[in-house]
Order: sequence, then C-alpha cells, then structure tokens
Amino acid sequence: MFEKAKKIIKILKDSGKEAYLVGGGVRDRLMGEGVNDYDIATNATPDEIEKIFDKTIPVGKEFGIVVVVIEGEQFEVATFRSDGNYSDGRHPDSINFVSAKEDVLRRDFTINGLFYDVEKDKIVDYVDGKKDIENKIIRFIGDPDQRIKEDYIRILRGIRFANRFGFKIENKSYKAIKKYAKDIFKISKERIISEFLKMLKQTKSIEKLIYMLEDTGLLEILFNDFYKLKKIKYKRGWNLYAHSIFVANRMKKTMSDKPIYLFASLFHELDINKTEKIMKFYKMSNENISDVKFLIKNHLVFLEPKLSTIKKIRRNKLFSVLIDLIESNIFYSKYKFSKFDIFFDMAYSIPEEKLNPKPLITGKDLIDLNLKPSPFFKRIIEKIEEMQLEEKINTKIEAINFAKKMIKSEG
Repeated sequence: MFEKAKKIIKILKDSGKEAYLVGGGVRDRLMGEGVNDYDIATNATPDEIEKIFDKTIPVGKEFGIVVVVIEGEQFEVATFRSDGNYSDGRHPDSINFVSAKEDVLRRDFTINGLFYDVEKDKIVDYVDGKKDIENKIIRFIGDPDQRIKEDYIRILRGIRFANRFGFKIENKSYKAIKKYAKDIFKISKERIISEFLKMLKQTKSIEKLIYMLEDTGLLEILFNDFYKLKKIKYKRGWNLYAHSIFVANRMKKTMSDKPIYLFASLFHELDINKTEKIMKFYKMSNENISDVKFLIKNHLVFLEPKLSTIKKIRRNKLFSVLIDLIESNIFYSKYKFSKFDIFFDMAYSIPEEKLNPKPLITGKDLIDLNLKPSPFFKRIIEKIEEMQLEEKINTKIEAINFAKKMIKSEG
C-alpha cells in the first residue's frame, strides 16, 4: 500500500504539483503502529487530479476529494482546502483551495495534522503534532470549540485516540469535550455507535475508557440504562456497573478484535429487552442484535443446564464466545467454577452427530394428522425437537404419538 501511495505522489509531483501523505497513516507510521490506509493531500484541484490519473472516482469532489485507483487499490486524494461554516455539524457549506499550511489548520487533532514528504523522507509539521505524539498528548488544532462544532464526532474521536494510544487529552481540549457532550446527538446514531465500537476494539483498557466516558458526561447521555447499574449493589462492595466493566475488561484479552462481543459483555447484566431497545435505537444490524441477545440470554446457562439447551448452544457459532463470557462473568461474580466445569464437560462430551439430529417429525406429518398450520402447529414441532434433543423421544413413531397426545390435550 505504501509503495502505491508513493507512486501517486510521484505522478503528482512529476506533473508539477505539491503532494504529501497526510493524516492517520502518517501518525501511525511515525508511532510504529500498523497502517491500514494512506490519504494524500495536494495542491492539484479535483479537475486536475482527474486529468492526471487514468482511473478516478469523484466521491467527494464538492469537498475537494477524488478517489484515485491505482493497481486495483483506492486512495483518497484531497486538494488543500479551508472550510466555510458547518451548518449540519459535519460537512462544510463551502470550501476554498489554499496552501498546505492553511489546509492543516482545519484538521481535527495535532497528531493527525502531519504531512509526510516521501521523496525527502521528512515530516512536515505546522501544528507541533510530532511533539504531542512524543509527549503523549491529544490536542485539538486551533480553537477546540470551533473544531468540535465543525463535526461533533470529534468529541468521541478524541476519547478514542486517547484510549487507543494511552495518551492524555490536553486540558482545553478535554474541557471542550465535556462542554459539548450534550450536543452529541447532532450527529447520526449510526456514526455514534460505529465510533463506540471502534473505542471498544482499540482501547487498551475498557475500564479506563468507560470511566472517561463517565467523567465527560457522555456515558449517561449515550447509555443511560447502563449508567444506572451503578445504583445496584453486587458483591465485595461493587455495583453491577463495576462488575460489568471488569467482565468486559477481561473479555478484551481474548475478543479485542470483536467489538460487538465486547459490547455484549459490557451490557450482559442489563435487562435483555433494554439492551435490544438500545441497539435498535442506534440502528445496529439485526445480526448484531441477535448475537448480543444470544450471549446475554445464555450467560448463566451453566447454573441449570438442560441437555436440549446445551446442544442448541453448542451448535451455535458463538459457543466459544459464550464460554469466554461465562468464565469472565464467574471470575468477578458470586458463582462457582464447579458448576461451570460440569456444564463444560457435558457440552464437550456430546458427539457431533447428536447436536443437530434430523427432525423426527415435519409439518407434513402434522397435516396428515388433520392439523392446520397455526401457532399450536409450531409449538408441537418445537416441543418434539426439545424432547428429541433431551433423548426422551428417539423414533418417528414416538414423535407421532407424542404429537397426538398434545393435540388431544389441546381439545
């Protein structure tokens, strides 16, 4: 990726233009972090960029951004610009093409305001971003109030960067984050939850992350029902809030690349219906909602394990994740590992072929018994499946006879 980005810059410079690598890719490269993408900034206008390169995509041309495709890979190439007012709290109403130094002054944080001259192998720093990296400081470029009002997502991004890198947020910047926390819903719910999941994935400590969200007032605003767990006492002088944070922090060791599972571990003590309501509020995907509900619903399954339930859980794609959640929960709870050990041994002693056996009865069999499709129809099939998994019914004849008894009892 780096070599392809260098190639774009060379083409721009050979065309008489100024061009640098910019933003997070430069920051991460300087810090020795893995780099996922490189952005490029230039004094070439969008029209000039389109003329210079064979394949481009005008995804944000009105904001001075053109995607350049080179050797099958896409790179954002942005013209140096200054921005007008931000009426929608995200996009500028107007832009002006300016110098590199003026361009950097519109960016969010000093650590993201670094240019890298690939030909000279030199960092171009107009905002002391390199110094802030060395001192482990997160600082808005220029006026913190103005930077936040341009895009309120920067409130969350500042907290994410601080927790990802283990940096401290500079005092004026932190005060601005606290000041504008109440305005966070000026951005879309989808952007908020996306940023929160990135926080869970990238933070070094979920405990420190949650306490920073609490201190800034964001936690109570974003996840009020979770915040209320502070009022529910648990054990050892803890409350359910602290317990949930400890469990999620432990899960982080094994599930750091799966933020939705960390979300489930953090919210596992909250009523499942409230958690579902929160996820729908933030317009999370049906798959994510289903996964989180499965983990929360079953995190205490080891206390009274039924053979049919164990089989259904064991064949679920999230079984190993559930095991991690159960272990982490027990570690910080009143429960004993002895019961979990029994459950664990039961789960792994079941042969694969018995986890999801072929159904003994079908809808056609019930229709042959003169039963019409209905909710009761479905209940019969589900009950027989449960009896089959419990190994109390083993043949089709037994299943048919059981169905007849249910039909008779229903009248």
